[in-house]
Amino acid sequence: MYHAFKTAVLASVVAAAVTTGAHAQVKYPDKPVSIIVTFSPGGTTDSTARVFAEELTKRNGQQFLVENLPGANGSVGTAKASTAKADGYRLVVGSPNTLIQNPYLYGDTGYTLESFTPVARLAVMDFIVVTRPALGIKTLQDLVKYSKDNPGKLNFGSAGIGNTAHQAGELFKLRTGADITHIPYQGGALATAALLAGEVDVLFNTATEVLPYIKSGDAVALAVMSPERIPFLPDVPTLTEAGVKDANVAAWNGLFAPAGTPSDVVGFLNAEVSEILKDEKVQKRLFDLGLRPTNPSAAALAKELEAEKPAMIELVDLTGGPQK
Repeated sequence: MYHAFKTAVLASVVAAAVTTGAHAQVKYPDKPVSIIVTFSPGGTTDSTARVFAEELTKRNGQQFLVENLPGANGSVGTAKASTAKADGYRLVVGSPNTLIQNPYLYGDTGYTLESFTPVARLAVMDFIVVTRPALGIKTLQDLVKYSKDNPGKLNFGSAGIGNTAHQAGELFKLRTGADITHIPYQGGALATAALLAGEVDVLFNTATEVLPYIKSGDAVALAVMSPERIPFLPDVPTLTEAGVKDANVAAWNGLFAPAGTPSDVVGFLNAEVSEILKDEKVQKRLFDLGLRPTNPSAAALAKELEAEKPAMIELVDLTGGPQK
């Protein structure tokens, strides 16, 4: 059944390419494909990429290899991907944060949103406010009160300056008046390790990175930063339920190719991701990672990114503005 589907997809995109005068590739992929992950191994972006790289490898008979290139809140690897040949053999896992906010936040990152063609959305990431158990804090209200009663004592970690987790923390501080100092790391996994080691007190991090430690008792979940409670933690209140308004944060990771990548390759990869997401085993793997899978068409994804742009820029301005 899969081979019939794949043949149909290829036939339709090749026909479309010929109709528009594009040069359709005879076969894709016919050699290994590199997927750049712009953060350290073990974090949300890396974990997500590895699920899809494994499945794409199984389905296509060619290796889809994860290549970690961390640095500058994802800008180093993203800039590298933007200079790759637009043939579908070097992709990058990106997000609105890396593609929209980073160029605005840092200035000349070497790329812009227009440097890439959206391919597929892989998963939505929910953020959770957690603390280390030794603090003895059980509620969000307790966290805010403790921080105000002990100014300068609490800190929170993130995957880097300008990262969504950093912005989530700054937005939380802005809405509550909490006194919590930011400490940046080179990835969400490292920030989580810092919490476990007692180096930081609070995280505004993804479910992927903190869910295992919430379950083990090594981290205490105070609230989720989504509009509604999440299925992974049904007993944990939302920020709004805990009395904090206008501080919701969510993020998603997607697959991107350099601008100018042939439409037949983009269409093929989008269809592959959609098929992978239908697999119940993959759905469970993503669910266990604290991810919610959802993938529109590549064209719809491009429109979503444009629509998200004003809100993403506003969030940067709310939490400190450009660092140019």
